[in-house]
Amino acid sequence: MTGKTTPLTTSQAADLAKTSGPRGAIYVVKGERVFQRGGSYIVQDTTAHSGGVWKIATSVKELGSKNTRTATTDALLNVIGR
Repeated sequence: MTGKTTPLTTSQAADLAKTSGPRGAIYVVKGERVFQRGGSYIVQDTTAHSGGVWKIATSVKELGSKNTRTATTDALLNVIGR
């Protein structure tokens, strides 16, 4: 997938998270709910600059910076960027 995507709404992100496996967490980063999947924390990619839907990190704190995140993924959690 290439090009820019339109960011999901908060309710769309929550619905997608329910179907793709992450479970809700009690954290919020930059106004977006954080979901947890195994040892990873996932937040909606609201800018979608690289065409991503989710941003993933190993801690909630690491979600706050592109320098500390693990990856950017598509809707199915396939890695599309770092």
